[in-house]
Order: sequence, then C-alpha cells, then structure tokens
Amino acid sequence: RGVVPLLPSQTPRATSTVAAAVGAPSAAVEFWSGLLAGAVQKTVKELALHPLDTAKARLQLAGPRRKLLAELFRAPYAGLGPAIASGAPA
Repeated sequence: RGVVPLLPSQTPRATSTVAAAVGAPSAAVEFWSGLLAGAVQKTVKELALHPLDTAKARLQLAGPRRKLLAELFRAPYAGLGPAIASGAPA
C-alpha cells in the first residue's frame, strides 16, 4: 500500500500537450517579443543607473567640488532622454 513509482515511459507529458494545444510561436512573434523585452530592459536599466553614471562622469571632470555636488543633486537625470532613445532598440 505504498506509492508505486512510474517508469520514465509512464510519466505524464503535460508540457508537450500544452505546447501542442497552444502552438509554437511564429518567428515574427518571437522577434517582436524579443525586441520589446530588450527595450524594456534597457529602459529600466537606464532609469536605475543613469544617476550613478552621471555622478561618475561629473566627478571625473575637473572643477570645484562644491559646485559639482550641488549640480549633481539638482539634476541627476539630466541627459536621460538621449540615453534611452539610443539604447532602447537594443
């Protein structure tokens, strides 16, 4: 009165029946979904890391530190539009 183990040939194949019922995606669907996923990924990355890249670039420039820090905290997302526009199609 225990559980009888199934042989590999007796295991249910739910994934193959689901895939057969839904059908494989076409090449166009895969292309557009990949393009959209890449654009969303790049946009989220830029939104999260752009202030850090801006700070790094501004700190590497020569100039007075006080003015630099004041400018950094005033506009951390300055230049975000071109960064997203250039990288979103990736």
